[in-house]
Amino acid sequence: LRYFDNKVFVALARGTLNVYSRDHNGTGTTWNVSDPDEVQLGASVSRLATVGSNKLWCGCMNHIHILNTSTLEVEHSITLHQDPNKGVACLAASGFGVWVALNGASSVRLYHATTHELLSEVNAGPAVAKMLSSSDDIIRQHKAACLRVTSLLCCKDLLWVGTSAGVVLVVPLPHMTATTVKLQQALNITASPMKFVVPSRSFKGGNSSATSFSGGGGSNTAPSGAGKDQQYHLRHHHHHHHYYGAPTAGPGGPLASSTSDASGGASPGEPWGRPRRVNHGLVRYD
Repeated sequence: LRYFDNKVFVALARGTLNVYSRDHNGTGTTWNVSDPDEVQLGASVSRLATVGSNKLWCGCMNHIHILNTSTLEVEHSITLHQDPNKGVACLAASGFGVWVALNGASSVRLYHATTHELLSEVNAGPAVAKMLSSSDDIIRQHKAACLRVTSLLCCKDLLWVGTSAGVVLVVPLPHMTATTVKLQQALNITASPMKFVVPSRSFKGGNSSATSFSGGGGSNTAPSGAGKDQQYHLRHHHHHHHYYGAPTAGPGGPLASSTSDASGGASPGEPWGRPRRVNHGLVRYD
């Protein structure tokens, strides 16, 4: 789903892009939801990214179709890979740059938004390996073998790259113009110690009663006893990202807390297992 150019674009699995517009009734306050425009793209659309003032990049299997949102015509198509299974996993755009990650790939490609040329490709592997260098060999080897990019986000002057290893990488966005044909310097991708602040749920009698924010300094065990507020927190460390497990006790019981870092190591007695990949990144600023 994307809202762009006063329209709502809905990608369907059958390869159709439905476009909903406002009714032209003089007020423009209602939407025509019964008769949308349809754009046939030929393959299931997995990702959408808005680029510039009137372009929508549509990831369809191993292709990207660039749609003019004013005319609803496909103006250009890019073939990303010969293998149809190497579809578009992530799309993100900023200025004249469009960042693309393919399914199962550990690298990120940079395309020019207007010339559609591939300008650069950066591999997340070395930066992730450096971040996990202190982890156990078996954990490091496993994460390296199945490493892939799972999310992309452009914010201010940085590209944030989420990975299946649970490590978040950052790439400074390069300076680009409408005539850029080559980057002035190579892309630099790094993994830095980060501080996270996330919601922690408060429980009374086993039911979620409130949501608060906390970060840093949380204890490893939640207070016990029915009827008392019980919380689990996410805290930060300077070298790895630690977070606590989900509550496992029944109503009124204490929470079973555990910690795990980005390398995949877990505290003894961790009662649950969950993939450490980073699926989504959201940044809001006013």
